Amino acid sequence: TSRVAAVSGGFVQVSAEGTTVLARTCEWADEIDINRAREAAERAKALLHQQLSEHEHDVADVKLKKAVNRIRIAGDK
Repeated sequence: TSRVAAVSGGFVQVSAEGTTVLARTCEWADEIDINRAREAAERAKALLHQQLSEHEHDVADVKLKKAVNRIRIAGDK
């Protein structure tokens, strides 16, 4: 049996003994609220069209990438 998850921030180590996932966030595909993820993506896109400091731009970019990943993973379920 396999399960798909949206993971952000961290790493995965795969070896013959097993797989280790260390992540900041992890959501199973069947638990993602796709409408909420789409709303988050739209908010992040709107922020990116504003005048932002470099740090604020980087934060908005990370939020957009996380939302897009969640949408992609939720669509795979």
